[in-house]
Amino acid sequence: MRCPKCSRNLEDNTRVCPYCDFVIHSDESEIDLPELKEEDDFKWERTRSISPIHDSELSLIDDINEEIDKVAPKDEKEYVDNGNGIDEIGEVNVGDVSLSTNNVNSVLESKDSLNKRKIILIVCVFCTVLAVILTVMVISNNTKNESYKVEKADYLEEYHLALSRYYDSGDIDDVVIILQENKNDPARVEEIQRKTRITCDSWLLSYMSEKIENKEQFENVTSKYETFLYGLNHYAIAAIDDKEIKALPDSDYLELSNQLGNVYQDGMVFYDALELYNKKDYNKAYNDFEMINYSSSFYDNASFYEEKIIENILELLKKDLVKLEKDIDGLSVDEKIERYVQMEEIILEYERVYLSVPLTKNDTYNNTLQDCRNKIDEYSKIGTNDNE
Repeated sequence: MRCPKCSRNLEDNTRVCPYCDFVIHSDESEIDLPELKEEDDFKWERTRSISPIHDSELSLIDDINEEIDKVAPKDEKEYVDNGNGIDEIGEVNVGDVSLSTNNVNSVLESKDSLNKRKIILIVCVFCTVLAVILTVMVISNNTKNESYKVEKADYLEEYHLALSRYYDSGDIDDVVIILQENKNDPARVEEIQRKTRITCDSWLLSYMSEKIENKEQFENVTSKYETFLYGLNHYAIAAIDDKEIKALPDSDYLELSNQLGNVYQDGMVFYDALELYNKKDYNKAYNDFEMINYSSSFYDNASFYEEKIIENILELLKKDLVKLEKDIDGLSVDEKIERYVQMEEIILEYERVYLSVPLTKNDTYNNTLQDCRNKIDEYSKIGTNDNE
């Protein structure tokens, strides 16, 4: 048979369960409870109502509960479900507790305690809100700065590309479009105009360093740069009401135009002199190169060609002197004197012919003339001694 309470196997005719002390009635001893199911269904099986076995209104479970109520106060025992039934675990001793629930609540609900907790809560909330606000502000500020930098870099980069296209192809449409898109932002307009001025200065330097071989090419290049400046001042315009915004403001345009004009004037003198140089008209060429001021961008080039003119003249002089020196050693003393006198006259003639060229300031020319005169003096002394 099985215990109606703990469902353990018991010997027949057992009246008190040795496991749970449950008193078994005589009519219950004949009850053979079914085999226990799996552990998952155990609790459900235990709590399920057991069908009545007698005609009384109370079911078996009611009787069991009644007996438990009778035994529990007397024994003061605790039971626990270990999976195989209910085992006795003995009395529960929690020790002496000096602080009652009422005492704890009274301490927590005191006025000072409530005030302190309120203050701490308010401070915590305030710090949290402040931290959130500061975090949001920092993130927002960083986001705005990054966005501003990206936008600034984007439109300036586009404008740089637009200026490059204008320089390469003469198409100014993209320059005008970007200026129109940003005309309502004074800071961007200022950046665009500054970028335009810097680019034009760079173009002017390129213009001065162009490798040009003749006057015609120089005039064509100058016209090209004049067109660049004119377009940025007269065509690249955006209007706000009655106000005109120019990619290249009037003040910058006039300043750059004057610089270009000065370069053009010096350039025309230089290339005129260069044409004379190429024609070997050294007097006029040297005179024109001398007109170029040291502040001009062509001054270094002019100085270079001045030196070249002197070198070329001395080279011509040398060739003439070499012809007269040929076979001079086979001549008599008087013939040698006569030959060196001729050479002296030729050297002096070069000075008279190239009047604009300062040959007398050149060491090579002066040394050549002095060597010739020394030869004349040397052979004149030899001739005097022979006559004596």
